[in-house]
Amino acid sequence: LWAWPFGVLALLVAGWLANDAAGLARPFGRDWAARAGLAWFTGSGLAALGFFALSFAGVPWGFGAAAGLAAAVAAGSWAILWLRAEPAGSDGGSSWSPRGPLPWDERVGVALTVLAALLAVVQAFLTQQAWWNWDGWAIYDFKARVCFAARGIPLAFLADPLYKFANQAYPLGFQLVQAYLGSWAGGIGTPWLRLGSTLYYLALLGVFSHLVADLGARRHRWMLTALLAHVPFLVNQSSDGYMDLLVGPAMTAALALLSKAPRGEAPA
Repeated sequence: LWAWPFGVLALLVAGWLANDAAGLARPFGRDWAARAGLAWFTGSGLAALGFFALSFAGVPWGFGAAAGLAAAVAAGSWAILWLRAEPAGSDGGSSWSPRGPLPWDERVGVALTVLAALLAVVQAFLTQQAWWNWDGWAIYDFKARVCFAARGIPLAFLADPLYKFANQAYPLGFQLVQAYLGSWAGGIGTPWLRLGSTLYYLALLGVFSHLVADLGARRHRWMLTALLAHVPFLVNQSSDGYMDLLVGPAMTAALALLSKAPRGEAPA
């Protein structure tokens, strides 16, 4: 499973370039935490969409398919940027940029945010049991393992009445991202399944820190982010695989773009 981080890195790079090419990252200027969070959401979303399409096209999942998807997105996005003569990571003239060193209380906020992230990682490696978290164990992890083993979406298997306990009406989404990362690693294990949620948790914190700064609380952005990071509900979901957490970065980024619209900074 040592190659798992390379799958994460591939999605981050592909998502970063795709956001640059689409103009979604430009309004966030040089706020690298927010842009990295948005990159993870976009990259993982494109991976899920790609694996969904490959499954219905009859192409089995595997390392080649996973690496090829990331490479195709990155290459296509780079080509668009090259045609526009715009370097990757450009702020596009955005007025948003860091303002000097952080004051002491904001450094405390950064430290508390990092602490929350480390606790989420530790929690992902703790044993997850059915009677403690049924949805995380029997629905999300189970479906991800089944998809990975089948190297695709086994519709007939998932629709079997014997597996009603897995809430068959719940859509596949995060499970496809888990299977994508498993294709890089050559295997799929519980800690690595749960760490996918932690990445969405970190993405949410990165984008949220930009939103509160853009709404006028820039002086206290990291302290407010630390408060969000330690909300018990979010801490519990930071490693459980719940679909709720997946939409968090997208909704927060959408709110940030809406806050920029009156100033003409949001993409057309």
